[in-house]
Amino acid sequence: VSEETRLRVQAVIDELNFSPNKGKERIFNIGVILSSDQPIISNYISPLIAGMTDYACRNGVIISAIMNSLGNGCGRSLLQLVRERRCDAICLPMSTSCYSAIGEIERAGIPTMAINGPFRGRRLGFINNNAYLAACQVTGHLINLGHRKIGYLSQFMENDENHQHRFKGYCETLVKAGIQPEKRFFVEHIPT
Repeated sequence: VSEETRLRVQAVIDELNFSPNKGKERIFNIGVILSSDQPIISNYISPLIAGMTDYACRNGVIISAIMNSLGNGCGRSLLQLVRERRCDAICLPMSTSCYSAIGEIERAGIPTMAINGPFRGRRLGFINNNAYLAACQVTGHLINLGHRKIGYLSQFMENDENHQHRFKGYCETLVKAGIQPEKRFFVEHIPT
């Protein structure tokens, strides 16, 4: 086969996310995207991965860890990395480096479950905590302890539904307790 033909066939294979059907030999493969722009195994992500691994072991599923890093010089998109591993679906613990890849992954039709990233689509779902309720409970606890000057630290809230819900819960709980939220107590920062 000529190189030109091979490249055209490979382009169709990539576009359709084709993988050979090996019948009973084929084991379902879930790619878990780990990003180098956040701690690789945080106290939050570690139990999630442990749970996925436990499920995979009990159900004959393969978990493939895929490292994603913007600007790492590898020259491959997240979609290309997923296809190279022949993943049937992916789990995407959200980080800022993954946001731009969501559209491409959805267009490719790969079933995706985002964690802490409220993305919605035909084959795209998400798992999220109840950020609003958690913020209400934490703020209410501090108020019950007698605190009145309660600060709010947050990553950037623009385009982040989770942080917006937390902030809303914080503000509404203060107001319900008769405390007016003060802008000087809101601090945007990047966690270290």
